[in-house]
Amino acid sequence: MAIDVLKARGVPEEHILFLNLIASPEGAKKFADRFPKVRVVTAFVDQGLDDKKYVTISVFHTVKANLYKLYCAWPR
Repeated sequence: MAIDVLKARGVPEEHILFLNLIASPEGAKKFADRFPKVRVVTAFVDQGLDDKKYVTISVFHTVKANLYKLYCAWPR
């Protein structure tokens, strides 16, 4: 993991900022447990993981549905 490389090169965890778009509650907890001093910024925390341990990405389904409604309402 990139954070391990930074730490191996002497960068303190307090100086690392991890940016991501989508996280699951399970992944965020696991990350925080492993790197407790790294600051994390995420755009969206999804509902959780599915049975294959993938993020369910409900935000994309919501956006897709709203775009479809907008498309259907667009004057032709």
